[in-house]
Amino acid sequence: MRPAPARHQLRKSVRNFVLIGVLPVAGGLTLGWAFIASAMEMANPDATFSGVTWFGITALLAITIASLLLGLVLMGLW
Repeated sequence: MRPAPARHQLRKSVRNFVLIGVLPVAGGLTLGWAFIASAMEMANPDATFSGVTWFGITALLAITIASLLLGLVLMGLW
């Protein structure tokens, strides 16, 4: 017999709701906010060491976005 999916576990107790539902969503939102805040800072060529731009954005931001996209592809394949 297979275990119930996580969404069915959410309503079993307050503890499950917090640990399976609220905390992962809060963590995702926090990481998303951190990414956007750092991306806004990395977008300024004057704030980088080299000041080099690729495709109209700083090299650091281009590498960050490429790494994020590669991670999403690998996560999807897994």
